[in-house]
Amino acid sequence: MTPLRRIAFAALLIIGFYGVWGIGWGLPSVERTNLFLSPSSRNPEFFSAVMKARDDLYDKMGGTPIAYMGRLLKKREANTLPTLMNSYSSFLLKTHSIDESATLVMLSNINPLQNRWYPNSFIYGGAYLYPLGAYLGAAHVLHLIRLTASPMYYFIHPMDIAHVYIAMRFWSVLGLLTASYAVFSLGQRLLGPSAASWAMIFFGLSPVCLAHAKFSKPHVWAAAMTLWATDFALQSKQHRRQVLLIAAGIFAGFGAGMAVTQVAYIPILLWAAWTEDWGRSLKNGFFSRMPARCRTIHIYPPSMPDFCRMPF
Repeated sequence: MTPLRRIAFAALLIIGFYGVWGIGWGLPSVERTNLFLSPSSRNPEFFSAVMKARDDLYDKMGGTPIAYMGRLLKKREANTLPTLMNSYSSFLLKTHSIDESATLVMLSNINPLQNRWYPNSFIYGGAYLYPLGAYLGAAHVLHLIRLTASPMYYFIHPMDIAHVYIAMRFWSVLGLLTASYAVFSLGQRLLGPSAASWAMIFFGLSPVCLAHAKFSKPHVWAAAMTLWATDFALQSKQHRRQVLLIAAGIFAGFGAGMAVTQVAYIPILLWAAWTEDWGRSLKNGFFSRMPARCRTIHIYPPSMPDFCRMPF
């Protein structure tokens, strides 16, 4: 292993340590159940009543709960909103970050063995949901977590649903490490190994990145895909290899498929695909009609590598 790779590996270990540290915050637990349920309520009969109330609500909402609630609010039908009994289910199964349960609800609607691929709600994209589902399925097969279709089991065994959330958050930590190494690769390509190492450490240990690594959300993975797309785009611009541009497109597609906000980076692909012939055509066409003083404006800093500049 080269010294540069050793530095990168050490930085990834530091980022991974702080990413995993505190990963078990705000999870369902026996202590939480005992805190708000009296001993007389901690029995299968009460949990069955909670389960029935939950099933009735989901039957009423159909496949898209968010759309259902929007229709209710529009019609001002407040009497059909969830009842107190439904709040027990949320408190027993959700983390302190309620958005995390939305991921589980979407995954629960997917079953490849039954050819069910539609999650009924695309709060997060399929490029995030399907790999996460495969990862959780592998963890179940290896007996690292226990997956079951009935929430009733998790009412009685809250630690098992907590382990599922921890596994999902660990997936986010892996996304943080992937994004951090992409920053290192980009920094090394543009500014050199020293700046790349510091950039990776500052990125990976920044509060916003560490915070999103402790949720089961797609943001760190979407950032990782976009960063790698940018890195491959730079390589394709530098080496003029079409396979690198294709790789950039694939990673950019995965990023946009995880979080729609990543479409903002698609122009990077157009920049990477730009050729000198296109530049000459644009220069001889549109730009030739512009005043001379406009054509001589320098829009790039002197330190930018030549392969990053448009060939005008």
